[in-house]
Amino acid sequence: MLAIDIYRNHKQTIDTLFEKTSMLYNPLQFESGYQFEFMMKYKNTINYIFKHGQNILSYSFEQFMDQQFEEEVLYHAHPTVPNLLPPEWQPISHIQLREPNYWLGRGLIVWFEKANDSRLRLIAEVGPLEYDGRLWLIEQLEKIGLALRGNSKLEKARYTRFFSQKIDVNKWDDMDELTQAMADLYNSPEFTLLRKQVAAILNNENPVAEDVNKPMEDSPLHEAKIQVQNAFIKWMESKKIPESHYRVSSRNLSFKIPLFDAFKEKLGETREKWWWDNGPFLFWMNFNQDSLYFTLEIGPIKADKRVLLMEKVKEKGIKFSKKGLALEAKFNRIYSETISIKGLTESEILNVLDALYENRELQIILEKLQMIYDETVSKLE
Repeated sequence: MLAIDIYRNHKQTIDTLFEKTSMLYNPLQFESGYQFEFMMKYKNTINYIFKHGQNILSYSFEQFMDQQFEEEVLYHAHPTVPNLLPPEWQPISHIQLREPNYWLGRGLIVWFEKANDSRLRLIAEVGPLEYDGRLWLIEQLEKIGLALRGNSKLEKARYTRFFSQKIDVNKWDDMDELTQAMADLYNSPEFTLLRKQVAAILNNENPVAEDVNKPMEDSPLHEAKIQVQNAFIKWMESKKIPESHYRVSSRNLSFKIPLFDAFKEKLGETREKWWWDNGPFLFWMNFNQDSLYFTLEIGPIKADKRVLLMEKVKEKGIKFSKKGLALEAKFNRIYSETISIKGLTESEILNVLDALYENRELQIILEKLQMIYDETVSKLE
């Protein structure tokens, strides 16, 4: 946990130190100077922080496992593809594997990964079981309505993905959000039903056709959250903002506009993971059933470019914290507004979102950002 915080706050320094210490292979190599002595003394510490500081997906997965299960579960907290065998699928061990080293040594696997579109994805796969058992399982999966690849029944077939689902993640450096996203995927109605159906197949029972344990009604808190999320998605559609330009998660909403992409093309990505786009600007919102906090923020792009940007922002009269001009500065909110949504309907929340975005003060800031881009940033090499 400490390694994650250190790496997140000092990524550029740790990356440089790791690169330099990686060159110190020869135990007889010696150079004079404090820097060399420092790297030799703390080489193992630097390597540890570099390796484990990037493993937020792994740590989030372990937190998910602790929260999700009380019984012992077969899993591996891999840094990029943490995986598990759902406990109700344990009977798969009765079917022999052709490749004993496949994942957790069982013929079924579920894993989480960061998809190319920066969403979190859950995947379930049938592995290289002995042919007769594999063919039987594939045919049973087809009977419950799964559409599988045509070559999955061939004797040479080894791996067949039979379920995949993605969910938005706003902040990839937020362990609690990643843990919640994993729980949301694992406990989604679709995957919950599938887990029960596969378990029934493995136990030679009739697979259930529907989730009989689904609650009759959601809690008021859950209903309010869904209402805000649905309103936001409809608002994005009304603004013609594509799905790739916004994210909806359990606690946050966020989006970007074309101007932000133009800045990103010239100023580059942030020097550490920031939300999901890693660009210079982002609109984001925290929400609960009573209120919505709306923010426009500048993220941690490379220090020299960030100082240049902040100087231009200041020249245009856009207010921000004085510390924003420092080389070590990372985040600056240049507009924020909190508004009550307690008791509002979905259509009323849509109107609130419109009012927040069309606020004259915010629109003036966006006009000034456009001028900064046209006058300065667009001319950068």
